Amino acid sequence: MKYAMLVGPGAAPDGAARLEVPDGATLDDTADALDLLLATRPTPDRVVLVVGGTVVGVTTRAHLRTVRALGVVRGAGEEDRGRQPVESTQYTLLTFRCPSCERTAWTAFYDERYRPTCETNGHGPMELR
Repeated sequence: MKYAMLVGPGAAPDGAARLEVPDGATLDDTADALDLLLATRPTPDRVVLVVGGTVVGVTTRAHLRTVRALGVVRGAGEEDRGRQPVESTQYTLLTFRCPSCERTAWTAFYDERYRPTCETNGHGPMELR
């Protein structure tokens, strides 16, 4: 599986944030979206990664830092040091909240057909905040 290196072994999904990326997102773009979510939010420490509506697994801050340190996931131009020293503007994270229980999910895209739904039974679709 293409995204397997981004998910941590044995990380529990309970209480983790949720990041949804579109099907076909590149590994680099997905890692950048995870970095952005973890860098801009003091919590959570764990993120459930959902690609094209399918749960891929759970990653942690520590695991993603290790993957990045090993240089396994690289952005365009990093091999020849041609990358500009700026943050990616590829993604803006969108925050969704459940109106019933305030559970939160983040997506790297917006498509009404794939709006996040609350994991609590009967709560239904989340609202864009």
